[in-house]
Amino acid sequence: MDKKVYYTSLKSLQHIVLLLMFCCIKTSVSLLCYNCSATQNEWNGCGGDFVHSVLLFNSTRHFLVNCSEENAMCFVRSWMARAHNSWLVQRGCYLPSKNDALPHSMSLPTRAMTCKHERLADAEYKVCLCKADWCNSGNSVNPYQLELVLSVSLLYYQI
Repeated sequence: MDKKVYYTSLKSLQHIVLLLMFCCIKTSVSLLCYNCSATQNEWNGCGGDFVHSVLLFNSTRHFLVNCSEENAMCFVRSWMARAHNSWLVQRGCYLPSKNDALPHSMSLPTRAMTCKHERLADAEYKVCLCKADWCNSGNSVNPYQLELVLSVSLLYYQI
């Protein structure tokens, strides 16, 4: 067999294996959500609407929780009292009950955040839901966007 033909066949096989690897990476049904909370008194870098996160959420597994229920979603909840200058940010796994009104009062959560904002007399409340791994991070970079860019770059430079 000619070396050039062998090399081309090997490259094609590498591309097929690489493509299959990316297609088969996610085999479980569980959802990975960040799980943390912070207040104005006990700020631990959880971030949110009131403070920027000092952590790169994707760089540590310390804040991750595995949500394995069928209808699980990731959430970010923030609350701020006007009079007392106090706030709370929570991130975690949201497991809606059968008759839960919250998911039905919002657009159907997807990889992107779907949020509901309430302006009460003495406080502001915001809750956001999403259905993708790490979608409730405090950073604006979506890990799926990063994965797509890396995949396309690898395939482009391999050809």
